[in-house]
Amino acid sequence: MAKNDNFDAIFHNGEHYINEHRKINDMKIKSVFLMMLMLAVAGMLLISCDKETIDGNWPRMQWDNQSGLEMIDNVYQIPASGGTYKMVCKNYGTFWINGIKEDDIELITSLEADNFMDIKGSWSRAQSVKGELIITIDPLDEATESRRLEVYLESGDAFYTFHFLQKKL
Repeated sequence: MAKNDNFDAIFHNGEHYINEHRKINDMKIKSVFLMMLMLAVAGMLLISCDKETIDGNWPRMQWDNQSGLEMIDNVYQIPASGGTYKMVCKNYGTFWINGIKEDDIELITSLEADNFMDIKGSWSRAQSVKGELIITIDPLDEATESRRLEVYLESGDAFYTFHFLQKKL
């Protein structure tokens, strides 16, 4: 074997050794990365939120009946003469009105008008003013014996529905 042939054989064997060593190092790096990734995923799966921090688990809206309306089976009783009534939200400083339902007719606040604080139906009106709900209900006409009103409210992820019944005595 010539001197150059011997050098070429050693050089190529050394190059082969270096390539094999690089492959082993690359495999080690990939293994370590994969292990770290699996630990991170396992950590995220094992760590959970407690019940108090779950999105959508806001305390229910609490109300103070400032008008002294009688409530029977969670329905406020409105006299035939109608009137204006005030409810104060005790645990949220502001809220918006999603809509009202007069008997079977549902009115949703307008997204285009961007007004979620005031909605008027054919015989009722609901207003949100600084944490207060102001409900105005027209008097019953002679032909109507009773009618129902529902008011749908929201404050973030807290929701509430008021139920009103107006009837002749």
